[in-house]
Amino acid sequence: MRQLFTLAGTIFERTTEEGWEASCVFDEACSHLVSVSVDADVEPVDFATKVVAAIISNHYGEYRALIRAIASAQPWAPAYVSDLKVLLQRLLEEPPGPNSEHSRDLQRALQELDSLSAT
Repeated sequence: MRQLFTLAGTIFERTTEEGWEASCVFDEACSHLVSVSVDADVEPVDFATKVVAAIISNHYGEYRALIRAIASAQPWAPAYVSDLKVLLQRLLEEPPGPNSEHSRDLQRALQELDSLSAT
């Protein structure tokens, strides 16, 4: 799964029609990422760290469906949702540093996660 996402740049740069078909494939991959992580016994803290890295590196929109997928996992993977929220909040409370330009993306992810997991 991780290899698919590392190929995003190459895939999107070679697609036509604004990459709509490729976007659908990445959206589907995002929808399965939580279940694959749970099945692979990935620690929720490690998962949260990788999600933050994904949010920061979302150059082609390959992770646009990731937060929605994580929020939908709340009933059966609450630790993954909870640890991600905690990490996002902690990062947003830190003083601005070299990655401060990403704080808007992290804030947006936290807001989306809060609003989707509340429904």
